[in-house]
Amino acid sequence: MAAAAVALAAAALIRVFSIDSIELQPAETAFLDAAAEAVRGFPAGLWAESTGQPAGYPYILSGWMKLSGSSPAAARMLSAALGVAALAAFYVMCLLVFDRRSALFATIMLAFSAWHLEYSSRALPMVGFLLLELLGTVALLAGMAEGGRPKARLWLLALAAVAFGASAYLHNAFFIFSAAVALFWARELLFADDPPAETARGARTFLIVAALVLAPYLAALTLNAGDVWSHAGEVWISRSPQYQEANGFTEQSRHALGSIVSAARGLLWSVEGSRRLDPATGLLAATGLLVGLRGLGDRRRLMLWALFASAVAAGGLTVSQGWDSRLFAAAPAVFAYAGFALHWLLGWMEARVARPFQAAFLVAVFLLVVLYNLTSYYRDPAPTEDPAAAAQPASVQWPTPS
Repeated sequence: MAAAAVALAAAALIRVFSIDSIELQPAETAFLDAAAEAVRGFPAGLWAESTGQPAGYPYILSGWMKLSGSSPAAARMLSAALGVAALAAFYVMCLLVFDRRSALFATIMLAFSAWHLEYSSRALPMVGFLLLELLGTVALLAGMAEGGRPKARLWLLALAAVAFGASAYLHNAFFIFSAAVALFWARELLFADDPPAETARGARTFLIVAALVLAPYLAALTLNAGDVWSHAGEVWISRSPQYQEANGFTEQSRHALGSIVSAARGLLWSVEGSRRLDPATGLLAATGLLVGLRGLGDRRRLMLWALFASAVAAGGLTVSQGWDSRLFAAAPAVFAYAGFALHWLLGWMEARVARPFQAAFLVAVFLLVVLYNLTSYYRDPAPTEDPAAAAQPASVQWPTPS
């Protein structure tokens, strides 16, 4: 445990010291400009036209910059703090789903991931979205586990709904999170582990609180339905040249299925220029997801699989530009299952391999993870992503007086 604490502390320090060592991205410039507009006056819209994303992060960033300063480094410090908080929330989530050793392994892999490090060192909303996603998942799973204390369950489910609804104001990856949550509640209502009346009461509490938090967001979508569908169509797979060249339903379906497979492969095995998983973590995540299929009867593991499946489907059914941010919604699932796989492999070795070899294997895995990610992060240029690439309902504004 002492070695793990040192490793996590080192990962936190890397985020802080990385803030000044990387160049400003065009996407960061867009969010910094949106935050500057929020500093000068409260914007009229729920979305920032320059970013194609909800304006919640620019509002938060503007408040942060009033306190810490207006430099890019000061703005990035918010992401570093949110990134460290996300690591703590992720550890708690893994404890709820698996066990302490799996949670520790998974958290160390996430802490040194170039993917998470990139978002924790830039003035971008994804790490804030990840924190809300994790808090919502933790509260949801903990609430459903409180079968013997109805009041505690309802309070936890209300907290989960607040985090779930708030995530909609940070990034359009909310739609991926909402698909996973919908699958979770469908499972609970159809194959409830608890009495149906108790499950229905919990679902009703979650839905009511989430609807209240989402009310301004849903109102904006309704008032600007035409613009929403227009911008959503810009990232749908039907806009890709390959899909448009396909003739007939069969070829189009084959192309869509192939795109989903490509998204899964791109998530678990990063291509050049991406910040996703290193080879060791990707292989462990794939192993854990496959082994974990046996445990899908457990609501906690089903929730992780739903996150993974929703992100892969969203990635596969949209254009590849912007995949990094869309697929990042699956980070809790892939890193948690990577930690689970490493724990499972060590358990399999227990009666077959001597302890010194197990220790050497564990050290080799973490050395590979840490060295690969740090050298990748500091050596390769950061992938440049159009800030509006992952937008679905983008650039939507409240009606204003003429």
